[in-house]
Amino acid sequence: MSGLRGDEFKKCIKSGQPILGAWLQIIDPTVSRNMSKLGYNFLLIDWEHAAINIESLQGILFGFDGSATCPLVRLPTNDPLWFKWAFDLGAEGVVVPNIQSAEDARRAVMSAKYPPNGIRGWGPKIPSNFFADVEMYNVEANDRTVVILQIEHIRGVENLDEIVKVPGIDSLFIGPADLSASLGILGDWSSPILIENIQTIIRKTKAAGLPVAMAIDDNASEVLKWIKEGVQIVTLGFDWTFMQEKATELLTDVKRGISV
Repeated sequence: MSGLRGDEFKKCIKSGQPILGAWLQIIDPTVSRNMSKLGYNFLLIDWEHAAINIESLQGILFGFDGSATCPLVRLPTNDPLWFKWAFDLGAEGVVVPNIQSAEDARRAVMSAKYPPNGIRGWGPKIPSNFFADVEMYNVEANDRTVVILQIEHIRGVENLDEIVKVPGIDSLFIGPADLSASLGILGDWSSPILIENIQTIIRKTKAAGLPVAMAIDDNASEVLKWIKEGVQIVTLGFDWTFMQEKATELLTDVKRGISV
């Protein structure tokens, strides 16, 4: 019902090839419908920092129908209620913000899985095709749901050795912006201490056998640099920045031509 299934997305990750995605913050489902047809491996709906409510999230997820792109949702917080809503509305995976400890990680994994593996409440209307395929979904749900945990605070880096031991994690996602803020250097992307901590996350995550994800965005050279450093899963920008950049580029080109 909603794009590439989570279990198929996990197979893509296990291939070891770069996994390319982008952020969605615009609530109009025509954006998710168009973006999901462009060849991205995944699109990440930003429920944490965008003006998205439950009804608009459902519409965005409907836009993935018939596509080969996996719909992921970044949750507002690590609370079981948000997991339940996201999965029941058709998300195939979640990105959980601000994981700082193994306890945080265990809570996230438990919230994403049905008993006996977790505590997710039952009511998968959309992923079960409005209950037409509910018996099949009940069997496959725990293997299908993707759990990606965001490391974006220095305490998460300090506790990484314990976090990576938690079963059920599919990837760790580096959030450079909040990580830089927790280090007292917000937005200083070239800071040696920020780069050192990012490299530490990459090294320890890969050593634990987990793929590394990272928000990079809007700069191909930076994306390629971090892929070479060991990041496998990347976001390449936001829906609204793509619109802004293309609109600016065309306007600038036309104005330049008029003035010649």
